Amino acid sequence: MTIVPNFTHEIGAHCESASLRDVLNWAGFPVSEPLVFGLDATLGFAFIDNIAAGTQGMAQDFLGGMPFFVGGKQGTITKNSLVCRVLGAIIDEQTFASADKAWAAARNYIDAGQPLIICVDMYYLPYHSTFHQFHFGRHAVALAGYDASRDVALVGDVEFADLQEVPVEDLKRARGSTFGGKYMGAHNTQFAIQARPDGKHPPIAAGAKLAIQQEVKNMLAASMSHEGVPALRKFAASIRHWPERMEGKMAKNTLSQVYGYIEEYGTGGAIFRKLYLAFLEELLGNPDIVDSSAPRAWLPADIALVEEVLPILSQDIDAWGSLGGQLKSAVDEGGEDCMSYLDLEQLAAEAESIAAREQEIFTRLSRLKI
Repeated sequence: MTIVPNFTHEIGAHCESASLRDVLNWAGFPVSEPLVFGLDATLGFAFIDNIAAGTQGMAQDFLGGMPFFVGGKQGTITKNSLVCRVLGAIIDEQTFASADKAWAAARNYIDAGQPLIICVDMYYLPYHSTFHQFHFGRHAVALAGYDASRDVALVGDVEFADLQEVPVEDLKRARGSTFGGKYMGAHNTQFAIQARPDGKHPPIAAGAKLAIQQEVKNMLAASMSHEGVPALRKFAASIRHWPERMEGKMAKNTLSQVYGYIEEYGTGGAIFRKLYLAFLEELLGNPDIVDSSAPRAWLPADIALVEEVLPILSQDIDAWGSLGGQLKSAVDEGGEDCMSYLDLEQLAAEAESIAAREQEIFTRLSRLKI
């Protein structure tokens, strides 16, 4: 059996940020998952509607037959991931034409003592509770070893404390999956991370501000109409029209999915907002940010600004929990008649309040100047 030396895996909240944390820790960067998530600046909001102008090209990739999709991120791990640039790491992204080539390349990395982050389709992971239930091709796991004698790979997955065994043939199917199309397919993609040889990186205090300003852009100045606070307002406005668009089994499945996107499917709760709150709280306890002698340390006004945002974000988290909880309760109580168990006017008003609150949160954070 071959396992990368000094690699450790921990349970996490979100597959990408947990895998990044594991591999960054191995590479010499002792970071928490909330810090990784916040510094990577991928928090956002997306509302992809299968009848909305400008989103039809994504509909099949994201929707899987549902009338719409909601998500809490506006970015994913890439060769330019901000967290690596802020910490002083280099990330090498590779995509292969075949699963066999991808596995051969991955084995070479493991043999050289380096773990990888790989994209996989959860449908093919035999240890997972969602095995053979539905396809999700952008699930991220850390590949940390393999056992050639039994033809299994060893991966660190966000929900599990120990490394999980996956038959190599299953892993090849998971890595080579094209379900989800351009945006959500696995496509034999992998990422290798190492510390920069020259050790250069910006002061963490400056890097954190840069990441926060990217989040402000994600929410207040997104380049796509289906993203950010404007998309959140469109989602809120759509709620009153749900009975016209779905009923019976479609309604039940859609509301169950939306609840999952908010609370369960690797979001850490409240559509990733809990992770972001933990990030901001961690910043305010980081001596490299709040100690006045640290390079580019934050001013007292900077610290006060974030302190003022925290209770508003906590309220936002509660509101997302309430919205998701109402959807789940409607499905649990009403089944295919779930739409009759919702007060759509109240639900729409709550979603509109969330949009207003997030407008306020990120407008306040926009005042945090680099």
